[in-house]
Amino acid sequence: MGRFGSYWVAVSKVLFALCSLLFPLSAVAQGDDAAMLQQLAATMRAYDPYEVSFMMEGEGFALQGRYVVAGDRYRITLPEAEVWGEAAMRYEVDHRRETITLTPIDQQSGNLLDNPTRAFDFAPELYMVERTVTEGDTVRLELVLKADPKTRIHLTLDRAKLLPKGVRYEMDGVGVDVKLTYLRAAEQPLAPFSLQAYSGYEVVDFR
Repeated sequence: MGRFGSYWVAVSKVLFALCSLLFPLSAVAQGDDAAMLQQLAATMRAYDPYEVSFMMEGEGFALQGRYVVAGDRYRITLPEAEVWGEAAMRYEVDHRRETITLTPIDQQSGNLLDNPTRAFDFAPELYMVERTVTEGDTVRLELVLKADPKTRIHLTLDRAKLLPKGVRYEMDGVGVDVKLTYLRAAEQPLAPFSLQAYSGYEVVDFR
């Protein structure tokens, strides 16, 4: 696993370890929940390729970032790092240490910074919706990972468009909050990753 310096190591530990505001709960039929998640996945596919700007906050850290998804490829841009994903390979670029770390992509992960291509694809065989909360122009779904009930995801959607506004990854009450500041169709094609673009960087291969 690559090391992006102190701030990225802290974020990674929290994210990989993981997988609020309290509102009155409203009961929604399980079928409605499933349809909502299916529509979300279909909407994200229709946007592809798309780009997202986000703010991430957790215990002791906060950072802004951006990512682009194009099919099964992605690029995450952080203040001092980049992460590229393509051809089942993940390239972690640390600009401070001038290193590039290669690791296989976890194709099963739906964590936004681990594999953003599946960040909003909540397959019913993997996730169960425990609660649905409607408030104003938003709806929040509390999902449980069936393989690990201690892992919960609080997904906030725009009710009208059924587009994601935020997500919280939580385990045992400790979590990371990701707020999406915008989500839109990508303005430019996602270029392929190129080692030549990082001349002089050390390559660390963990394949």
